[in-house]
Amino acid sequence: MSLSRIITIGLSPAWDTTCIAENINWGDHKRLDSYTSVPAGKAFNASRALAWLGVHNIAAGIWGQQDYRQMLAATKKLSKKIDIKLTAVPGTTRQCITIVDSANEKEMHLRSLNTIADIRSLRALKKEFKKIVRRDDMCLFCGTAGDHTWDESGMDVLALYRTAQKAGSKLFVDSSGRQLITVVEQGGIFLLKPNVQELGELLGKKIKDEPDCLIRAAKPLLKKAQIIVISRGDKGLVAIDKDAAYIANIVQKNTPVRHTVGCGDYLFAGLAAELAKNHGITAAIKTGMQAAAARAFGWTEYLSWPQCRSKIPNINIRR
Repeated sequence: MSLSRIITIGLSPAWDTTCIAENINWGDHKRLDSYTSVPAGKAFNASRALAWLGVHNIAAGIWGQQDYRQMLAATKKLSKKIDIKLTAVPGTTRQCITIVDSANEKEMHLRSLNTIADIRSLRALKKEFKKIVRRDDMCLFCGTAGDHTWDESGMDVLALYRTAQKAGSKLFVDSSGRQLITVVEQGGIFLLKPNVQELGELLGKKIKDEPDCLIRAAKPLLKKAQIIVISRGDKGLVAIDKDAAYIANIVQKNTPVRHTVGCGDYLFAGLAAELAKNHGITAAIKTGMQAAAARAFGWTEYLSWPQCRSKIPNINIRR
């Protein structure tokens, strides 16, 4: 049982629509082999991943009023593990569309603009968020409100982070762009999870994707965050805290990758799930990587977490 509550906060929710067909070419009229559309966005992906890991969590953030009921209906089966506290705001939630050519193992990702994260929506969210957040909560800030709105909404986004800090909660940050840079400047972060490119954006220079280079580059950021986890895609991750550095990768040969979208969100959820139980960074890294790999292999759609954990025993972690 978690000792800390986990709250995910999303400012750019989405419907993830996946269309799968064989041998797709421009100009084709194809019958789909499968079609799915589920509530998503980085925060809701993390909420769903936590639920799959058996961890109860609270889903906060914004969602468009026009499709709010549709979202509730689509998440009904998750209601025992996810407490929906999303703030309904004017507008329609954006679409993220993935088109998969299963025969050629290719995919395309299309997304519409996030139009619901404006000043009025963010202030409505802050009002509701104040009622939810408590001391010792783990607040997972996932994604961004969008750089296109930052000049107008930046202060209201930062106000959400400060609300969490003022309540005495721990901040987990998985963001990008101007929002990531500004939030890191403020400091007071418990866990920061950039990828290699985002680490370069934070430091204003390109970082070579090699463990020693990443560790050396990230160390100054320990003034802003207690734990830094740098995701490296199929190469694994590098993590550092004040005591040590960790290099981790998965040893899983001949297993095809089915999904590239959402793996980082499952990693983030796995890290939080273990840290919420006061388990150490090594346990957090192992669970995070196993969850991300299960997502990549497509197993999360039909296998339970215990089943996946037994199928992915080979996580190599070294200090």
